[in-house]
Amino acid sequence: MQILSIPNRLYRFLTTQNKPEKGFSLALFRIVFAGQILLWAYHTHIYKALLFDSVAGISKSLFPFNVLLFMWTGVLICLLIGLYTQFAAVANYVFIILITDVYVRNGVGSYYDDMLKMGSLLLIIVPANARFSIDSILFPAIRNRCNKLHYVACWILLFGHMYLMSGISKVLSPVWQKGLGLWTPLSAPYWRHNSWIDGLQDYKWLMEFANYAVIAWEIGFV
Repeated sequence: MQILSIPNRLYRFLTTQNKPEKGFSLALFRIVFAGQILLWAYHTHIYKALLFDSVAGISKSLFPFNVLLFMWTGVLICLLIGLYTQFAAVANYVFIILITDVYVRNGVGSYYDDMLKMGSLLLIIVPANARFSIDSILFPAIRNRCNKLHYVACWILLFGHMYLMSGISKVLSPVWQKGLGLWTPLSAPYWRHNSWIDGLQDYKWLMEFANYAVIAWEIGFV
């Protein structure tokens, strides 16, 4: 019966959250996030020969990546100052998908790429330009668009989506199915200097319990 009551409890929770918000936190997130991606774009520019050329500095790529990075930088500046924020957010999401794909193809992708994608998608959904933006000066009406439900969307999208997708991938992984999801990385040579980790690895029941607890936590997080 408790499971059947979850939809009603969720509805009551969302109803209590349906109230206006000033949107300062979302604006701060937009500024910090755009600044972080600008720094990442700068590093991408520094190592563009390694990322984009077939042979760094020798076999040049035919794709105009200099133009791509220049356009992306312009979009990020618009996102940072809040100018045409919604259009800039959509454009940035497209650039993030393209650039992270290049990183993955070159073997340097990481979970950070997923965070960039989720954060970029979030900026499309929420009114992050309600405060501290040129848009709010040019179009004062957007200052009233922010709702507390947008913060709930942030929580679900940024953390819930990340954990849910991670949990599903673990369920489908033979390593995690056998209870070896945590034992395997802890057995890597670079962990061997930690004697207390070596001790934990000797307890099969502990490794298996932690393995399945991680899966349950990630899927049940939302």
